[in-house]
Parts: sequence; C-alpha cells; structure tokens
Amino acid sequence: MDYKSDDYQDYINFIYNRKPKIEESELYYKADMHIHSDASYDSKMSLEEIVKEATAMKLKYIGIADHVDFGNESVKDVIERIKRRNEAIDILQENTSTIILKGMEVGEPHLYPNETEYLNRIADTDYIIGSIHNLKRQTLRRKSSEKDVLNKYFSEVLNMIKYADIDIVGHIDYIKRYHELDEFDKNILEQILRCISCSNKTLEINTSGIRRCSSPFPNENILEEYIRLGGKRVTYGSDAHEKCELFASIKELSKSQKQLKISSGVIINHKFKSI
Repeated sequence: MDYKSDDYQDYINFIYNRKPKIEESELYYKADMHIHSDASYDSKMSLEEIVKEATAMKLKYIGIADHVDFGNESVKDVIERIKRRNEAIDILQENTSTIILKGMEVGEPHLYPNETEYLNRIADTDYIIGSIHNLKRQTLRRKSSEKDVLNKYFSEVLNMIKYADIDIVGHIDYIKRYHELDEFDKNILEQILRCISCSNKTLEINTSGIRRCSSPFPNENILEEYIRLGGKRVTYGSDAHEKCELFASIKELSKSQKQLKISSGVIINHKFKSI
C-alpha cells in the first residue's frame, strides 16, 4: 500500500504526540463581507479595484454590500442600479479565484418590507445586511438626551430583527459612533441578542468601529453577551468605502477572537457557510 507524505506526517505526529502545524491562513477570517463599491452613493471604489486588491490579499470571499435606502430612492432606480452592478460582478468573477458575493445593505428594511422582499427576489443577491442609520428619517447625530436616543435606537434594531427579511444584522451598536453607550435599557439589548440567536440571522462584526470609535461593532461586552445567550454565527466586514479600508483590522481581530465559541462564515444564496 502506498502512503502519501501527509499520511506519514500524521503518523509521526501521532507517535511523538505532536500537534500538527497550523498554517497562519487558517487562523484568521479570509473574507470581507461588507464592502461598498461605486454603486453606493458614498464610495468611489470600482469593482475592478476591489477585486484586484482582494486577489492580492488572497481573500477567499468578498461581499459587495452596496447601500439601499428606499426613503430616498425609488424601487425602480434601486433595481436598475443593483442589476447593473451584479452584471459587472458576473463578468469579473470569470477572471478571479476570489468568490464575489452579491449583497446589499438596506437601511431600516423593516419599514419597507414589500420593497425589500421584491428587490431580494428579482435582483439576484446572496444576502442582505439590515442596518439602522436613521431614526424616523432623522440622523443619529441629532441632539437628544443620551438615554432617549439610545433606547429608541435599540428598539428600532429589535423591530428590524423581528420584522425584516434580512440575513445579517449590521453594526449593531452603530449608535456609539455618536453617543456614549452609558444609560439605556439593557433588557432591550438582551432581547436583540436572543432574537438573533434564535433566528436564522447572523451577527456582523464590523471593524469600521475600530477606525471610527476605537472598538468594533459590536464591542467586546456585547459580543460576549451574544455568545452567553447562545449566539454563534458571525460574519466579519470592514465596511470599506475606499481602498485603504478593505479588509482593515479583520485579520487581527478574527485571529484574536479565534478562541471564542463562535462560528465565522459567509452567506451564500441566503445560507450561512462556515469558513
């Protein structure tokens, strides 16, 4: 019987009680599930530029998650924009080994359930990130008492998780970019984390928080509570809007969180796949 070199190495490891060598690439998340192309109003990165950088970084997956804001754009315009982008992705996919996933980041999707469902059905997407960027179409930056705005924000996140047809819950504590996470009803946050844990939705670990307010979205305490309440599934995303932000902090953060009881993965055709 012929033995392969890998078999022999496994035998030697067993005899001498050695742990097999783990490649560094296996220690971190080799994907970025939250990237904005120039199909988003606030990004100037072309798809070609994104794919070139991802290939150079040897990423296995990238997720293009462009903005959708039904409060400021008609369904017809959104569909045309996303379809054009998806056609361009299909062309680029033919010439790269990096798998390009088609996503959308829909703002306040629970307020537009019919529009979101229709877009998802006909636009050929792999996943939807649901995010709260505004409260009643007013920016989160508006001045208000900390307790008032924090409770309203997390209540809106809870409603989104309960009623929106989304795959990923985006930057869950995004409000901390503008307000300190001090006085608010922690029971609402616990309900949010329980709802994610008991559903088919996945929690996003968004590294843009490191750039913007010194800690990822969500922060360490919220992530630990998510795990304590039974949550496991996560994706990582840089929320990149320019080239220097692509994959930013994902390698370091995912390596440091490798010991946590979480399952990191990607969403393909609205199904979670561990990587």
